[in-house]
Amino acid sequence: MISSSFYEYIARESIDSDLICLLCHNPFIDPIVTQCGYTYCRLCIETYMRSGPNCPSQLCNQLLNTDHLIPNPPLRNFISILDKLKVRCQLCEKTNINRGTFDEHIKTSCSEYQIDCPGKNIGCQWFGSRNEHDEHTKTCLFEKLRPMVDILYKVIKNQSLDIEKLQKQTEQQTTEIGQLNTQVDQQKTTFEQQTTELGQQNIQLEQLTTKDIEKLQKQTEQQTTEIGQLNTQVDQQKAQFEQQKAESKQQKIQLDQQKTQLEQLKAQLQQQQIQIGDIQSENQTQKNEAASIRNQITILQEEINKLKSTALWLFNISANATWTQNGVTIAGGHGGGNATNQLSSPEGLFVDDDQAVVIVDNKNHRIMQWKNGNTTNGQVAAGGNGAGNGLHQLNDPTDVLIDKETDSLIICDNKNQRVVRWSRRSGTTQGEILIDNIYCHGVAMDDQRYLYVSDRGRGEVRRYQLGANNGTLVAGGNGRGDGLNQLKFPTYLFVDRQQNVYVSDHENHRVMKWNKGAKEGIVVAGGQGAGNALAQLYFPNGIFVDTLGTLYVADYHNNRVMRWTQGEKKQGTVIVDGYGKGSGATQFNSPFGLSFDRQGNLYVADNNNHRVQRFSIE
Repeated sequence: MISSSFYEYIARESIDSDLICLLCHNPFIDPIVTQCGYTYCRLCIETYMRSGPNCPSQLCNQLLNTDHLIPNPPLRNFISILDKLKVRCQLCEKTNINRGTFDEHIKTSCSEYQIDCPGKNIGCQWFGSRNEHDEHTKTCLFEKLRPMVDILYKVIKNQSLDIEKLQKQTEQQTTEIGQLNTQVDQQKTTFEQQTTELGQQNIQLEQLTTKDIEKLQKQTEQQTTEIGQLNTQVDQQKAQFEQQKAESKQQKIQLDQQKTQLEQLKAQLQQQQIQIGDIQSENQTQKNEAASIRNQITILQEEINKLKSTALWLFNISANATWTQNGVTIAGGHGGGNATNQLSSPEGLFVDDDQAVVIVDNKNHRIMQWKNGNTTNGQVAAGGNGAGNGLHQLNDPTDVLIDKETDSLIICDNKNQRVVRWSRRSGTTQGEILIDNIYCHGVAMDDQRYLYVSDRGRGEVRRYQLGANNGTLVAGGNGRGDGLNQLKFPTYLFVDRQQNVYVSDHENHRVMKWNKGAKEGIVVAGGQGAGNALAQLYFPNGIFVDTLGTLYVADYHNNRVMRWTQGEKKQGTVIVDGYGKGSGATQFNSPFGLSFDRQGNLYVADNNNHRVQRFSIE
């Protein structure tokens, strides 16, 4: 974009301070987020970092790295709005120009913008404003000569190309001649070697004497004697064979006698086996009864596991329930960092039956587990080996769930475009890839253990059987858009017991419900554009649905948690209000994932405060 020094904003005082870069003090152009959570223009922070790697904020001063600068999705959605801000050109004084079209104004219509003469390439040194350009070209000798010079340049260029082509052909022919000369020299050398060897063989043949011939005759006589000795040995072996043949006949007679005895023993054995079979029949009846009991136990255990895997569906929350407004920090809360008592931009989370919380620690590229009652330190459950695509690494993970049947974590490994599984057993050092080539963000599992994954790049949700890489489309899949058969940047998911899919349609500011087998979704929350009214959402993230069909939504940009009861499409209610953006116990700074424990207590990943908050049900 043309430097902002060429224009100034009209009504600048009306621009929200949250949209102003703290370095250039102008509205954002290409906003990015540092690893410490501050937002700047990309050009501003990269220019600043050339003089030192520390964060410009006096409250932070953290060391920065350009590799960790990432786009700010919420602010990027405002760029199209910011580009409509009115500016005044400081060169020609023209006003009411959209910031987004200012480049076009400078390049095509600004009368005071300094440009070169078209004849610069052939020697004209004139440089002046666009409104003086036409007058200059009327008197510029270089401009009048330019058409003729252009023709000459083309002729010279074509001749130069022809010369280069001939030079390349000559060089190629020279190389081929050199190769042919080398081959001729090699063949000449081979011929000379063969001639020399043939001469040596002729000399050896001429040197054969009478003595050599007599020596060969003696060797022949000796070989004849050896052949006679071999014939004698063959006769002796024949005699031995006849003797062995007679002995073998005698052994056969003895073997027949032994076979007769063996048949008698077999008859006795069969009689004993009949008696044993009667006894085994009684034992088999007992074994069948035991196997039937074991099978019933196995079926019962599978049902128990299925109930465990759907534990969050087996309770409901009163539609009039309330929660304390003062949240308790149960994980993180010590600033962004990678120590075991810290988190860095947590996103998705999952609450286990024992109230242990599994958290996606996004910027630390790991999954953390915080056990109930221990708010001091967490444990690394997956990743934690830096950003990368190794099986022992994660790269910007976004969501996680616990598969209780296999006691494993299933993780959306976003930047690696894959879904991976990590065992929760002690000593696990790497995961396995379940699905790849998918720009995943959210993951959910139904009571049949089908996996549901949102692909925010393709604007769709697919259902996968564990072990299969190809899924079935269940939501979206018709391009990015705001139609009822479309999604735009789908993030978090929830699947109820009827396999209906709820989708957080992030950039459409709504939550959609896709009934099983449906070709279109139903708007169940929001869908009235971005805003903070009770009928609106602003970049929704984590969602949860109880058995009554009540929907709970983390309203990211409004820093609040909303509730929509089943059938209520017009507006929702605020159950936890952020009381303005901040880090207090009653505040949020960009809430992401949310979940509930079996008692109905609410858990929220407070992203930019680098913590997880619990709000107790009253």
